[in-house]
Amino acid sequence: MMNESPYIEIAANIDEMAIRAPRSKSGEGFSEAFLKYLQLLFTPEEAEIARHLKVAEDLAWVTFNPMLLMTPIQLAKVSGKPLGDVNKALRQMSEKNVVLNIRKAIKGSDITWPVRTVAVLRKIYQAEGLKEILRILKVFFTSALYNAREYGIKSGYEFLSMKLYAFPQMPYIINIQNVDTRITPEVLRGAELYKEYFINEKYSRFYQTGAKGTPLMRTIPVSKSLAPQEKILDTEEAHKIIDAAAYAALVPCPCRTRTEKIDTRKCRENNPVGSCIMMGLLGMATEGFGVGKEVTKQQAKDYLDEMMEKGLVATTHNTEDTTSALICLCCGCCCSQTRGRIAWGNPTAVAPSNFFPKTDRKICTFCGTCSERCMFHAITVDKESRKWRLNPELCIGCGICALGCGQDAVKLHRKDRSSPFKTRQDLYSQIDRENR
Repeated sequence: MMNESPYIEIAANIDEMAIRAPRSKSGEGFSEAFLKYLQLLFTPEEAEIARHLKVAEDLAWVTFNPMLLMTPIQLAKVSGKPLGDVNKALRQMSEKNVVLNIRKAIKGSDITWPVRTVAVLRKIYQAEGLKEILRILKVFFTSALYNAREYGIKSGYEFLSMKLYAFPQMPYIINIQNVDTRITPEVLRGAELYKEYFINEKYSRFYQTGAKGTPLMRTIPVSKSLAPQEKILDTEEAHKIIDAAAYAALVPCPCRTRTEKIDTRKCRENNPVGSCIMMGLLGMATEGFGVGKEVTKQQAKDYLDEMMEKGLVATTHNTEDTTSALICLCCGCCCSQTRGRIAWGNPTAVAPSNFFPKTDRKICTFCGTCSERCMFHAITVDKESRKWRLNPELCIGCGICALGCGQDAVKLHRKDRSSPFKTRQDLYSQIDRENR
């Protein structure tokens, strides 16, 4: 069966990763809706090339691993296709952003790639230090020598000149069309297929958590939602995560972009389609692909504050490592993460912060604004009996209730209840063990 369809091979390649590919309802084989979605992304000729690409397991999501990247000459040899056909297919797939083109990610060309490569290394140095630069250079030159030995000198030069390609990870694949603001028959068909495999076939659970419930994302409040005496770690606070980044970009929110296009978005009156904040290599790559817009750290923080004031919840990777991080700003009706808790019966989707809200009854007017702002229905307020109650099982400690309190009565107070993983490698290793 594997040889009958390159789309099955592509799905099988994705399935080797921690975040697996969508399977059928029976668990036997891959989701037909997902395979049809892959057919929208890749023509049959393109799929014949893409099936040989390695999945960029570490690119932007963990750390940069050159060993996972392939050159056109290398692909021509392993696929048995003429080099001209391979280059044509790679060019077409790169234009659609269905493969990771490293030159495009760093905004490099035949002439500018050396300068752009140095710029990327500088950003990595700023974020991760000299040790990571030396590791990358060692693996990079080892990979170039391997390509020269196995596939010829020209392939080795292609590697050195950053003419490199890889297959994206699952979160990128399913959101390629979702961050595209255009409305075309293919995009609308993709949205229908997304609903089938992601929602109806319940793949959403494996996008939110591992099979045993380990969350991939965690909640991050901002310091102004905290009680004055409370302290917060830099890795727990949204502004500090942005401050630690070497680069920041705003990228269209894939969830609200999708529901806006298919006219099912319920939060139009309250929220804009808006953006996610992507940082480090991840942010640089999205701008190179033409879907992100570079912003200053202050602009990113101002945007985050504006969206949280509107009631959107800030989430990030469930790790202390904030290198190449993202901050999603989630609503309760569109978001692929928060809806796990709200609508799809996945109670561990999105790890809670280590804070709970409390109200100061001396100044609280029991108006109920905090309750109305809580998308998880964790707060109930009775104005007549002047009672304010919190359901700790439902509360994720986002601070949206505190940000909306006109009397400044509601504030977050620390109570440790969750611990993020130290590194993204640790997180994905745990997810991989659960999913296997």
